[in-house]
Amino acid sequence: MSSRHKRPTTRPMPSRPSHPSARQRDKTANATPLPPYKKPSHPISAKAQQSLQGIYTARDAQSLKKLNDEAARLLTETAGAIIDRCREREDFVKKRRLKWDKGQRLGEKDQMESDLSAKQAKVEDMTKALEKGMRDVIDNKIAADRMAEALAELGNTAIVNMEREYETQMTQRQQQSQSQRRRRDPGSDEEMAEEDEGPTPGPTPLGRERVALTGLKDMFEDKMERKKDQYSSLSYATRYAQDNDYIGFKRLVHDAKHGESGLPLPRADTWFTENGPAPLGYTATQVDDEDDIVVDREKISTRCPLTLREFVEPYTSRICPHSFEKQEVLTMIRRSEKRSNNKKSIDCPVCSQPLTADDLYDDAVLIRKIRRMQKTRDEDFEDAEQGGVEVVSEDDDTGTGQWATPGSRPSTRPDSQIPPSSVGGMVDLGSEEED
Repeated sequence: MSSRHKRPTTRPMPSRPSHPSARQRDKTANATPLPPYKKPSHPISAKAQQSLQGIYTARDAQSLKKLNDEAARLLTETAGAIIDRCREREDFVKKRRLKWDKGQRLGEKDQMESDLSAKQAKVEDMTKALEKGMRDVIDNKIAADRMAEALAELGNTAIVNMEREYETQMTQRQQQSQSQRRRRDPGSDEEMAEEDEGPTPGPTPLGRERVALTGLKDMFEDKMERKKDQYSSLSYATRYAQDNDYIGFKRLVHDAKHGESGLPLPRADTWFTENGPAPLGYTATQVDDEDDIVVDREKISTRCPLTLREFVEPYTSRICPHSFEKQEVLTMIRRSEKRSNNKKSIDCPVCSQPLTADDLYDDAVLIRKIRRMQKTRDEDFEDAEQGGVEVVSEDDDTGTGQWATPGSRPSTRPDSQIPPSSVGGMVDLGSEEED
């Protein structure tokens, strides 16, 4: 009989921290320490300079961009989720206040009001922290661009700068050597001219101090520091108010807080003061432009102008104020023979502005608005069923309306026509009591 050997089935738990083995600890403890850093004594070779261009590749830049984009998306969605949860609690307490005004269930009033105030303060603090995180993400994106620029500059200029510095230092040494000889023997100028033929490459001669050039490490750090200082000198508004991710964050937070009934989103130039983000309440008092209010409250259609169906995944243009079904517009761009900025493009089907895929984005705020409009419309149909009232849909192409009578309610939308929620999960701020 052949014997069977059972493999161990136990595996380390994912949450269990991994610790180095005794052999690994001994190896680390006995490792030979690196010698102190010394500046290079000679310029780098052409091959070494060429290698600099492979340190940070386009693939590395794309991977880092994806990470930053994902972080921005999660920060925005989380902010919307916690504010939505808080508004649900506010609506719940608002309904209870109607009972309290009638003298019912007064024993719970003080505790529920206190809990609501605590939740509102907590959500406000969390939103501030998330907004700070969004600014950090933007800083990281700029830092990545800064690193790419610094490495590109080193790849183009490092060898020239080091050769120039090497020649300068060797010339200074030659002049110092001639001056010392002249002081010792004033009549030896001709002999010194014959002996000194200028700087020559190779090992440092014995008895002379080693040449110390500015190395790649120092060049890189200097370029990064100077570019960082330039960026830090910009105002908060210049750094953040024009960034698409930050604008999206502000739009979604404002929509979650106010919906369709609140003030329009304040202008971007009111989001910051000279010292940083504007204090709470400041931006709301700065919205006095009637045009801004009209634009913010313009009519929103729930139908794609391409498919003439209700949006499932609205894709909005940054170039013009128009939205399209995502897959439909991307297919049009992919099949297009036109190009803009060396990228495939189409003319906007509504206003003819040239659009590339990079000019479009997933509009989480529009999804929220559409879902609210669809919910309101469905509630109107529900109410109209009770009395045979004519209900006119905003998206009724004929404009004739539909009669909603018991038994003749229009069919509801299939699940595939409902825009997906922009939030992957909810943040628990406490459970509501059942009414």
